[in-house]
Amino acid sequence: MSRFAINLRVLRNILNVPAQTVSDKLGIKAGTYRAWEEGRCQPDAAMLIKISELHEVSLTDLIKNDLSKKKPEQTRDHFIISRYNVADDNIKKAIDLMLKIV
Repeated sequence: MSRFAINLRVLRNILNVPAQTVSDKLGIKAGTYRAWEEGRCQPDAAMLIKISELHEVSLTDLIKNDLSKKKPEQTRDHFIISRYNVADDNIKKAIDLMLKIV
């Protein structure tokens, strides 16, 4: 299995969300996303960029580095940002409002 496929699964597991949630945010079918995670195929360059932006990781990290070995504080920060990125618009608005108040 490719490093990309492994990292894709690691990133989704950090979020603790189903493939459907991530695939919806990417605008693709869940089956396509699962195929990437299983290493049966890979996305094109434009989708790689979209995935890296959604998960707040660099392209190098996404396709080359072992993301399962990130430091705990990096994982925590990544979790918070990534959960925000996959949240629906109403939740994002509520979070944005709370952050403006504080």
